[in-house]
Amino acid sequence: MGPPHRPFHPLLRRLLTLAAAAIVAVDAGAAGANSAGALPRVTEYDSLLVSRTHPGSLFLGTQHGLFATTDGGRTWTSAGLHGSPVTSLVQTDQTILAGGRGFLAASRNGGRTWRLLHPGGLPNEEVDALGSEASTVYVALAGAGLYRSTNRGRTFKAVSPMVGPAIRALAVTSTQIIAGDVTNGVYLSSNGQEWRHTAGGAIMALAVGGTNREHVLAASWGIARSSDGGVRWRTTLHAHVIFAAVALAPSDPSVAYAVGVDHSFWRSLNGGLVWRRVFPKSESGG
Repeated sequence: MGPPHRPFHPLLRRLLTLAAAAIVAVDAGAAGANSAGALPRVTEYDSLLVSRTHPGSLFLGTQHGLFATTDGGRTWTSAGLHGSPVTSLVQTDQTILAGGRGFLAASRNGGRTWRLLHPGGLPNEEVDALGSEASTVYVALAGAGLYRSTNRGRTFKAVSPMVGPAIRALAVTSTQIIAGDVTNGVYLSSNGQEWRHTAGGAIMALAVGGTNREHVLAASWGIARSSDGGVRWRTTLHAHVIFAAVALAPSDPSVAYAVGVDHSFWRSLNGGLVWRRVFPKSESGG
């Protein structure tokens, strides 16, 4: 039995991130610019991905496309997929995959250019979440369940129809698939068909890292951390706002980033144990 499969309501998946629109209302036409020391001026942030070679280089997925920074988040520039809701980002080998409602795209040159994918085996391209490890990619599709690719996203096969619809995040450790549900919390599975519930809460994003990929961060009301592949958790950043995205640096797993729906940008230099708000300046979290 998989994570609960409830009748889908169109707003369920974004129920909590819609709080961002109440905090800030910005015309999408302004999305291409931002001042130093601020996130791009858009209404929703959805995903983060750190470069495999440089811990200060990141992609930020938003409801208005991709943005990039090369200086640890101090400045951001538009980075493609304009107007697309980039709700999930993963990297498999040298290929970056970006997904959202209605599209799946790939870049094989570090995000400089993007190509829309139409992989065989998928009944739709309504991407709720992506997860990857080496050449294996998992995708949770709205109304269709969980699918797996073993060739970097070129083709997929069904794993289970009983995953969704409130799955907002996927991550893959060395032995487990982790699913984050926006209403019920964290689920673990070794095969994508039988699932174990390990934590409650509203999970908006997941990130994995470390030598054995057993170090896991979860974005919710603050940030939670697991050092055993998602079995046991403790909150390391307490907050009164939802965090929409979290990421670990593959080249230096001591470096982690998180984004709150209040436009706050946070960094950790010890693998998510202690957090400091980069902007607005500045407080430590714990």
